[in-house]
Amino acid sequence: MNPMPETKDGRGKYDDALDLAWDSLSHSDLRDIARVSLCGLQEDELDLRHLSTSFRIRPADRTMFEDGVQVQPHLQVLALHYLLGCDDRPLTGRPMSFAQAPGGPVYLEAFNKRVLDRLAEEYGSDPGRMLRAGEVLHGVRVPLGDAGIRLLVFPKMPVTAIIWKGDEEIPANASMLFDELAASILPTEDLAVLGSHVLQRLRSTSK
Repeated sequence: MNPMPETKDGRGKYDDALDLAWDSLSHSDLRDIARVSLCGLQEDELDLRHLSTSFRIRPADRTMFEDGVQVQPHLQVLALHYLLGCDDRPLTGRPMSFAQAPGGPVYLEAFNKRVLDRLAEEYGSDPGRMLRAGEVLHGVRVPLGDAGIRLLVFPKMPVTAIIWKGDEEIPANASMLFDELAASILPTEDLAVLGSHVLQRLRSTSK
């Protein structure tokens, strides 16, 4: 694994965001956080479902582990922002594309290149590979495109990946849908990270 990029002062790229998020969590009521984010709480440790596993989060010592391995900094930021962004509102059941998120069009070109184009390249010739990988991650098939899989990244953060198979005349195409609630939990920049993370987990599970 490559080391986390450092800034000129020697701090990691995500250190400031992590410090702010951990500080906010340390001043929050963990029982309320667990209730609104739909995660478990045992003493001072949060158990946040993540795909087919879970993140074990200890605010007291600012640690986060998945299957005994420390969670990468950018995913720690994502998880902490999720915990802090949840409230009593349930999932809406209404799909939202990345372009429909606040400010989404500004980041859309980068999102398409980094997530959707790569998703189509990876699975366009064999959409079934995405379905099989998604099911390993406890995803559920949905009747969208030539293949659609709904993944529960966090309890209130479902992401649906969709593939349209390509042929000699038409290139493969991909889409990704979020629940409308996602825009009120995470900033749009985090939704881009979320999409990249889903792609990475699908690809690593396919190997």
